[in-house]
Amino acid sequence: MASYKRDWTFSPSIRCYNLATRKQRWIVPSPIRANIDAIAQGAVAGNRLALYSATGDAAVLDSRTGKKVWTRNDLARLPTTPAMHKDLVLLGNDTLKAVRLSDGKEVWSISMQGLLNKNRWSPATVSEPLPTRSTATSSTVGA
Repeated sequence: MASYKRDWTFSPSIRCYNLATRKQRWIVPSPIRANIDAIAQGAVAGNRLALYSATGDAAVLDSRTGKKVWTRNDLARLPTTPAMHKDLVLLGNDTLKAVRLSDGKEVWSISMQGLLNKNRWSPATVSEPLPTRSTATSSTVGA
C-alpha cells in the first residue's frame, strides 16, 4: 500500500511511500501549483493518483512510478476532493466535470447554477450507473 505526501519545501514535490516498509518509493516535482494558501486535494484509484489544487490546476500521475499522465490548468478554483470511477475523475466546484483519467479530456459537465440555490458542489460520490456522455443531467448524477 502506498501513501502520498505533499512536500511544503521551496521545491514542491509529490512523494510516494511504502506504508509497510516506510521507505520512499518515488519523488517527482509537483505538476500542479499548490501551497499553504492553495491546498491540493487528491484521490487514488488503481494505478492513478488524481490531484486538484485550489489554483484550478489538476493532474493525474501513475501511482506506481509518479510519471505524469496529464495536467490541466483551466479548471475552477476552490475545488472539491476528486472522485474516481473506471476511466473518469470527477472534479467539482461551481461545475461538476467528468474528465477521462487516461488523457484529461472532459466527457461531461453539469453547472450548479440554478440547482438547489447552491453555488458549489460538495465532494462527489459514485454509484452505478455513472453517465459517460455529455447528456448527463442533475437527476442522473449525485454529488
